[in-house]
Amino acid sequence: MEERRFTGIARLDEAAARIVDAAVADGLCEAVVLKGSIARGDADEFSDIDLYPTVSFQNRDAVLVCSLYDPRLG
Repeated sequence: MEERRFTGIARLDEAAARIVDAAVADGLCEAVVLKGSIARGDADEFSDIDLYPTVSFQNRDAVLVCSLYDPRLG
């Protein structure tokens, strides 16, 4: 299997894309807003990822329950 090497910025882009894909995969999250230095286009290798999930009122309780019981969410 080929090892993928990323620069700092490419690694952030890849991580953001994977997080967004996971967030919308179950259909509870309708959209994800990207903010901060990545959204502005001035991120560097020390930047964090500022993502804000958008959840409908109907899905709010289900999302809260998932966040309580999903070990990936700490």
